[in-house]
Amino acid sequence: MINRKGILCIVEIIVVLLCVGLGLKWYNAYVVNEDTAPLVFLSDDTLQFYYLQNEEIREVPTGWDIYSSYTRFDINKEKREEMILQLMDGIMPAIYNYETDEMEQLGDIREMEAINSSYSEEKSEYRFVPGSNNISFTIYDRIYVYEYEQKHYREVYQFDYDEYIKLGFSYEWKNDEEMYLIKEENFILYNIETKKEEIILEDIGNVYFQMSDDGRYITYQEQWGDTGKRKIYLVDLHTMEKKEIYVAKANYLVKTEFSPDNQCILIMDHHRDNHLGKRYFYLYNINKERKYRLDIDDLPLDKFIGWGK
Repeated sequence: MINRKGILCIVEIIVVLLCVGLGLKWYNAYVVNEDTAPLVFLSDDTLQFYYLQNEEIREVPTGWDIYSSYTRFDINKEKREEMILQLMDGIMPAIYNYETDEMEQLGDIREMEAINSSYSEEKSEYRFVPGSNNISFTIYDRIYVYEYEQKHYREVYQFDYDEYIKLGFSYEWKNDEEMYLIKEENFILYNIETKKEEIILEDIGNVYFQMSDDGRYITYQEQWGDTGKRKIYLVDLHTMEKKEIYVAKANYLVKTEFSPDNQCILIMDHHRDNHLGKRYFYLYNINKERKYRLDIDDLPLDKFIGWGK
């Protein structure tokens, strides 16, 4: 007959095994905050919002033919309910409020036509400037800002296009006066008013980078020798610690997006294999230092444009 001490011992073993099991399940699972905005996809005139928490797809027709777009919801950070779109039948950007289903076209079309007439290159993704309603984008070798209150476009920076032709020029705003960019293979903080430059990271190359909303982390990618592959690195700007988090299987620009809570990084890659052209989605957890495969490409989701903010 089992005595009381033996029963307690068995119960303790069961509890320990359950705790270990739950711990392993937590460690091996990706967790996304319930307030996190969805992954955003674009299909002609319809926006698709995919929520990782409950694997729900929500579709919102915009009523406009959209050429390209860049999301900056900032639901958690700035309480934005808009996203910036580029219309299919025009060259003007527009702000779309997905709650009210209203579209606001920005600026004077003649002014935008004058800017575009000097270049044959496609514009980059639009983005909101933190702390304001101003909007920026690059075209060929220049960064422009649309000043929302003045309803005017202003050139704020010119870079060396030839140096960035392979990966593309990247930049991120710190505030409406300062932005992070790559110059002479250094990662710098640049003041557009004073032209002052502060070197943050030295000798990282002419790489393509993206920054977390809290300004703590950047990811950047670079060619891996002559292999046709890319390596993606994560840098903590508080500690200057750098770690490799992903090796791309093909020579394409890999899209990386920080989650609004700055805890995860979404990675979209195209593998060079029998499924060439098929998208592969991964979620990298910064705290756990682990990568998870998201099995979502078989879902009826169209062009991936970003992680809603």
